[in-house]
Amino acid sequence: MNFIAHYYLDRDHPSPYFQLGTFFPDLLRFSHPSIKAHKIDSAGGVHSKALHKGIRKHLATDKHFHQSTFFIEKSKHLQELLVKQRFREKGIRVSFIAHIATEILFDRILLLDQPAIGPAFYANLHSIEHEHVHQLLDPQPAFQATKFDEHFVRFRTNQWLLSYVETERVFFALNKVCERIGTPGFAKEDFSAFEDCLLSTESISKPALHSFLEDMKAVQLS
Repeated sequence: MNFIAHYYLDRDHPSPYFQLGTFFPDLLRFSHPSIKAHKIDSAGGVHSKALHKGIRKHLATDKHFHQSTFFIEKSKHLQELLVKQRFREKGIRVSFIAHIATEILFDRILLLDQPAIGPAFYANLHSIEHEHVHQLLDPQPAFQATKFDEHFVRFRTNQWLLSYVETERVFFALNKVCERIGTPGFAKEDFSAFEDCLLSTESISKPALHSFLEDMKAVQLS
């Protein structure tokens, strides 16, 4: 599950720190990939502990999400389409791409269907005081406050998640992921075929996505 979908599940929670926690492990991965979310212990004051509770919710939600029939079916559908387009023969890890792209696709559907959710997501980030995040992460030997703050401010300012409403930006984001992990990505001329695969998966996902996410709200903390 990606950033917007995680936030969507707990968008009505009173604590912005808990809400941050629901997608924090994915955010932390950009600045501190060596710090594993499941090894972070509760620390600090009320806000820091709310952040930790949100992280636990993230872990429980992701586990349930990745085992769900809805996600498995939709990512398999996209994978099969990518294989038919012969992307595997170009060295692209289609199973990996289908997994990531399906998660991004769910965010895209939410952004298109509910235009207010993107601005609300980023408004929440602007209410976060860094010191409360530092209190939770300071016990981690690898944590560097300045490094985290730089990445956090950049993420909050650039607002690149909003660009997922454009299929070209989904395509670009997937190539950036491939670049980051050192695996072959798409060529520019692959975009049209990729877009067809993505939009086909979107058409079968959109009707039941909101119902699926409503069911996901019942997932309990890990």
